Amino acid sequence: YRLKSTDTEAKGNGLDLTNDPNLPISMDINDKPRVTSDLGAHNAFDIAILTKWNDVGQGTVAEPFLLYNKTQLQDMRTNACNATYSSGCASAFRLEENIDLNNDTWKPIGDSTNCFSGEFDGNDATVSNLTINLSWVDRVGFIGDACSANIHDMTITNVNINGKSSVGALIGFANSTTINNVHTQNGSVTCASTACGGLVGWSRGNHQNVSSIGITVSGTFWTGGLIGFSDGTSMSDSFGKN
Repeated sequence: YRLKSTDTEAKGNGLDLTNDPNLPISMDINDKPRVTSDLGAHNAFDIAILTKWNDVGQGTVAEPFLLYNKTQLQDMRTNACNATYSSGCASAFRLEENIDLNNDTWKPIGDSTNCFSGEFDGNDATVSNLTINLSWVDRVGFIGDACSANIHDMTITNVNINGKSSVGALIGFANSTTINNVHTQNGSVTCASTACGGLVGWSRGNHQNVSSIGITVSGTFWTGGLIGFSDGTSMSDSFGKN
């Protein structure tokens, strides 16, 4: 609905444009996808039409890119931040729904070439069924390499992760990174080499209210239920239990 010209407040029904052939109900007047909570010339649309990591939002902390489905999340790791692409590495993202990855093989967000340095706001959502098979690769996790990043308010559950070194369910290698209110649950994290953790493999930063429960961690050395190797990490209200 578009507000009537006589309206002075964002309330009421406005002008019904549902049957307007010149205005697709999934787009706003700038031809951008809209969500049902937005105000403007639009109506409800199916979030399944969103396929790109930058379909909705500006990538700032105030207006983060909004991720509604698995396709968008997969596009983020494929086209926003990895060894080939870096345009989204410093951006802010926010999950808008729980996302089931269905054990599709995941490749980490960020790596040693282009680390993730932005904000990932889980918005109290859950990412489930995370599977990674990269036993020859260092810095492996949902996020492979995070540098000066801010990760908060999310749960990752049912993980099956294999990497070489610096391997964790949330982050493989976390340098100067803040993690707050993030929890990993159930599954296994396996390192062919060192620094293997239920939450983070190699860690330096500030972590508060984080936990790892029910994750079996195995590696040659520097393994831990929560963090494999800590280099000056500050932690509070946190624990790991397998």
